[in-house]
Amino acid sequence: IAVSAAAARGAFWALETLIRPVAQSVHPTPTIVLIRVVTAGFVYLLIDYVIRGRLLSDRERPITVREILPIGVTLLCAAALLAIAERKLGFSAGLVAGVPLLVTRYSFQRYAAARDTYAQTTQALAMLPEVAGLSPFGHGERTGVYAAALATELGYTLPKVDRVRTAARLHHIGHISMSDEAGTEFAPQPDELAAVSEEILKETGFLAPVAGLVAEVQAAPSSSVSEEAAIVRVASTYDDLVGEAAERASWGTVELQAQHSVGVERRLAIEFARLVDREPALVESARLAGAPLTAAAEAVVAAG
Repeated sequence: IAVSAAAARGAFWALETLIRPVAQSVHPTPTIVLIRVVTAGFVYLLIDYVIRGRLLSDRERPITVREILPIGVTLLCAAALLAIAERKLGFSAGLVAGVPLLVTRYSFQRYAAARDTYAQTTQALAMLPEVAGLSPFGHGERTGVYAAALATELGYTLPKVDRVRTAARLHHIGHISMSDEAGTEFAPQPDELAAVSEEILKETGFLAPVAGLVAEVQAAPSSSVSEEAAIVRVASTYDDLVGEAAERASWGTVELQAQHSVGVERRLAIEFARLVDREPALVESARLAGAPLTAAAEAVVAAG
């Protein structure tokens, strides 16, 4: 915050130097006030985004411009209104309007912390089938990366991208109820597995909103499958084919289209193949995202 504030002050000083001749010749107009506030505020938000949103972020992914832009615009508008009001009402305007701004900032920080906790919890749950030997280490997280990338490519909003990512991480959760004490998985019918998955997630309470989507992913193949469920199925298949072997990326896209050859899943398999061809680093990003969970899961198995 201190660095961002210092940068904003520097920008304000530089702007003052440029417009001082104008400001001295006429009484500061609302336009001049707005220019000062918006310039300083923009520099503050930019530095804050670079330092805290990108360099110091410990989230699963850095904060994007698309996420922070609405917040930044809101704060800049509020600051501009506050500056104009201060010229008319004096210090009392800052006192009255400043408190809600501080509360708003605190609320956004709490919201970001809640999102991080939610993501960490779903990551931990995704590890359960992997620790039990029912799915490859890191499969849930890598599938989540692929599903989120495809959903973003299709123009999904951020809440819908997060919903797809969460379902992708947890789409194997039902398998933990389909194994014996030795960790040997039974061969349940798809609809049975879907029902178990949905029940487990509904019992958690906070994951109930994605329970139906996870159940649809695990249900028997159908021509009426939703696009969200198809995204997760395509992403899961691709990780089954490629895993941590980035050199198999191209072969994986060909095989993916062979395995998803009808309906919406075929369309999405083709779209995903184009995405990987255009962004080959996606496979390595998925591998890196799953690597910490892979190491953690392997450590749990070794310790057990």
